[in-house]
Amino acid sequence: MKTLKNFEAFKLNKVQMNAIAGGKICYLSIVIDGKTEYIQAVVPNDMTTDEAYQALHKKYDPLYGGGNVGITKCT
Repeated sequence: MKTLKNFEAFKLNKVQMNAIAGGKICYLSIVIDGKTEYIQAVVPNDMTTDEAYQALHKKYDPLYGGGNVGITKCT
């Protein structure tokens, strides 16, 4: 007999788990070698939008370059 832990529909990725645990999902676009990649990042709910943007830029700008990271929105 299968249990719920073996049921694939219940598996969540890291972003989904963080959202359930409480957090804002932010949508980023990152330019890598001339191609735009889109990712999601989760920040704590208690952060303002400005604080979230600053934290995400602080994390991703050193990796991809300051002009290559754009944040669309945080919900």
